[in-house]
Amino acid sequence: SSQPRIAPAIGQRLPAMACQGQAKAGPRRRVAVLCGHLEHGRLSPLLSQQPTAAPTPALGRELKADYDYIVVGAGSAGCVVAARLSEDPSVSVLLVEAGGSNQRFAVRSPFVTCPTLQNSDLDWAYRTTPQPTTDGRVSFWPRGKALGGSSSINYMLYVRGDPRNYDDWSSRQGCSGWSYSEVLPFFQKSENLIGVDASGSHGKGGPLPVSQMKDGEWATKDTCERFVAAADACGVPKTEDYNGPVQKGASLAQVTVKEGVRCDSASSFLFWSGALQRSNLTVLTDAQVTRIQVQDKRATGICLERGGKSVTAAARKEIVVSCGAVGTPHLLMLSGIGPAA
Repeated sequence: SSQPRIAPAIGQRLPAMACQGQAKAGPRRRVAVLCGHLEHGRLSPLLSQQPTAAPTPALGRELKADYDYIVVGAGSAGCVVAARLSEDPSVSVLLVEAGGSNQRFAVRSPFVTCPTLQNSDLDWAYRTTPQPTTDGRVSFWPRGKALGGSSSINYMLYVRGDPRNYDDWSSRQGCSGWSYSEVLPFFQKSENLIGVDASGSHGKGGPLPVSQMKDGEWATKDTCERFVAAADACGVPKTEDYNGPVQKGASLAQVTVKEGVRCDSASSFLFWSGALQRSNLTVLTDAQVTRIQVQDKRATGICLERGGKSVTAAARKEIVVSCGAVGTPHLLMLSGIGPAA
């Protein structure tokens, strides 16, 4: 056939002939088998196409003086927030990211390049102070510094969290609207599960593709199934869907991957969804927000550094800070919000 062969998903089993003698062939042969999907003529369409084939005018717009909404941090949350807010054509949205674009091969083909993404220019590469509870060791805290944030450099496991945590936030911590039954519809709305929904807890047709190891012919599937069976024999119950009603137990993984390509937040919610073609959305990269402007206890705008220049932008309605577990409190404290230095 003259049609190109489609690459298997990450870890997917290659044809039997390609794997014969793998155990005896040594490391070089194993690399050839694992990376066979990168051979000429076998690239996945998602991997081989130009990353930004569709027009992306939102990335090229000049900064205006004010917007209705400003979203600081284009990571796992910020990309979703900006995409959803800009669905309303009557409002203007500014999305600001300290890093650059993530539309590069190293991000899109994680099976080969994933170990190189952390501690690269896509990573803030935070280190902790020596921790007395770990014998004085310094821990590495990777944090994404690019469109997509940490979803551009992580290992793509799709894990929602235990339903009991959400219910606890709602019932005991006073977070109204955060019970699991209330947040589940939003998980489902954003998701596009590839395969069978065994627990009835997943969504179809959303922007974020999610693949299941149990539904594919993955190279490591047999080993993983044996591990789950061993855990079950030791009293750790097998769980068909850890993103379903019961998370406790051992289960095969669910990942944000489609046809061997990473489905990070920026690609899924901005590039592939067409959000970057909207006239009311501006995405500013390589721009470091240094402070939130506050007047009469109300956030009114942001100060940022870009290209060696200091500029400001005002928010008519709201400012959403989505800089991650480290970056968000850092920016708030720089803005005089929170505990004093």
